[in-house]
Amino acid sequence: MARFSASMINKNTKPFLTLKRGFAATAQKASASTSGFSTATTSNGIKVLSSEALGSPASSQLASISVVLNNGSRFETPDSVGGAHFLKAFAFRNSEKSTGFRKVREAELQGAMVQSWLTREDVVYSIKCFKQDVPYFFERLAEASSNPLFNHWEFNEVSNLVKLESAFASSDPSTVVREKLFKAAYRAGLGNSIYASSSSPISSSSDVQSFFNARFSSDAIAVVGTGVSSAELLELVQKSPLANVKTVSLPSAPKSVFYSGSEIHTDSSSELSHYTLAYEVPDSGTGALLSHFLGTNPNVKWGSGLSPLGLLSVQHGFSAHAFSDSFSDSSIVGVHIVSEGSKLKSAVKLVSDTIKSFSSPNAITEDAFGRAIANASMTSACASESQGGILNSLVSSAFGAPTTSDFSSASASSLSTAAASVFSKKPAAASLGNSLQVPYLDSL
Repeated sequence: MARFSASMINKNTKPFLTLKRGFAATAQKASASTSGFSTATTSNGIKVLSSEALGSPASSQLASISVVLNNGSRFETPDSVGGAHFLKAFAFRNSEKSTGFRKVREAELQGAMVQSWLTREDVVYSIKCFKQDVPYFFERLAEASSNPLFNHWEFNEVSNLVKLESAFASSDPSTVVREKLFKAAYRAGLGNSIYASSSSPISSSSDVQSFFNARFSSDAIAVVGTGVSSAELLELVQKSPLANVKTVSLPSAPKSVFYSGSEIHTDSSSELSHYTLAYEVPDSGTGALLSHFLGTNPNVKWGSGLSPLGLLSVQHGFSAHAFSDSFSDSSIVGVHIVSEGSKLKSAVKLVSDTIKSFSSPNAITEDAFGRAIANASMTSACASESQGGILNSLVSSAFGAPTTSDFSSASASSLSTAAASVFSKKPAAASLGNSLQVPYLDSL
């Protein structure tokens, strides 16, 4: 039976939060209000994060509840490569108290939406439902995420889903080159792909169960809710099977290392070539501002805007936009370039030279800084008014991934100093195109 949004792999909405509210629930450990949402920790170490009405009217009928397993692809080892993707695909299948069929049928009958997704750091099981149904569905969600059976006869269906999702990903050049960029920049850990390849050693349900068990500890689990009060969510967690999860000693994950100057180039026969560059930045706020300064996707329907990358795109006939990504121990700002294969080298050279020009002091003007602040603030504000954006922000924050929305301390001078430091170093690079036409970093 089809599963709601079962093929979702990643959520790309950037994390942000702007409002602040207190937390008054009777948590068993210290409670706090962090970056605009309520946080608490249960007696066994599970994090509980909630946002009751941020970004949506108080009269909203909807709520979402999610269990976050800090077991994303960065925690895979050579013996478990692809494990996180398989674990994501096992969401809402047979568990001790209910079958996968029952879970989906109950969701359909009550209009709920179940989904799972995967990031480099987390696997997320989530249900969106009417507020009055939160207690009912949280009980199902908690049981499904804490007591999965991993039956051997389920593996064939799960494997087929994983293969399909990986095939979709491999047919998308943007996804392929972005995965290669992370591999070049981080090698292992954050460099592990979120998509399982055909060479993955995961060959049975027991392999997936072993991957699940390796990090199944209360301090590697978080519960996230939107449209539900912090007191209600905490009470639900404390009465659920999650309250019985033990804290175990987890294998330590090596700290992320960014490899400047590393590059991966992949041959492709497509007429269009893709090239990506990534620079490590000190924090998520710096990455967000630098990406908006360089120019993310244009805000106007016809044209590419006034950003440095936007102007280059219009003047020279290629596409270039900036992006940023943040994790618990590393953040990057990058550029994605798309052009005809014969023009790729000149396009990359133009972009590289433009970026290098900002490595000198005071290279960012007040006007350019104002544009970057306005666009970064608008991106945050737009997402903060959607339940999905708030959910992504809470999930991202569960295990320390930085979230930034307050740029009040930034200035043109401070951003210029940051740009000079970031862009004076060699980036990591990845490309997809004709390798005879692809420029290497030492030629830029």
